[in-house]
Amino acid sequence: MVGRVAVCVVLAVGWAKPANAYNEFQKEFLKTYAGRDTDKGFRRLAKKAKCYACHQGKEDRTNYNPYGLALCEHLTEDDKKDKAKIVAALRAVEPERFDPSDDASRTFGEMLAAYELPGGLLEDCKVEPPPKDKTDSEESSTESDSSSSED
Repeated sequence: MVGRVAVCVVLAVGWAKPANAYNEFQKEFLKTYAGRDTDKGFRRLAKKAKCYACHQGKEDRTNYNPYGLALCEHLTEDDKKDKAKIVAALRAVEPERFDPSDDASRTFGEMLAAYELPGGLLEDCKVEPPPKDKTDSEESSTESDSSSSED
C-alpha cells in the first residue's frame, strides 16, 4: 500500500499541470491559515486535509475543488518555490465566492475565518468527481463543427 502511494505521488509530480499538488503550496497554506495562533481544531483539520484543501478526490490530481480552481488562476508549477507568490495567491482568492454563480455563497476568506476548509467539507473533498469523458466532449465538438458547416 505504501509503495502504491509513493508511486502515485511520483507520477503526480512528474505529470504536474498548473498548480498541481505540491508540498510547498500546502506548507504555505498551513503557515498562513493554520499557524500556532490559530484555533487548535482548525490546525488539526487543515493538517488532516492535506491535498484535499485544494483537490477533489485523490485519483487525479488535476481535479480541484472550488478553492483549488480559484488558486489555479494565480499559481503554476513554476511558482512552487516562490513563497511570496504563493501567499499572495492565497490572499488574492479570499474575497472570491465558494460558488461564483451564487451571490449568497460565502467567500473563501469567510470560510477560513470560521475555521472551515475553503474547498468545502473534508468528507466532500474526498469524493471522486465523475470521470472526465473525453469522447463525449470530442463528439459534441465534432457535432458542432459539422452542424456549423451545414449553414
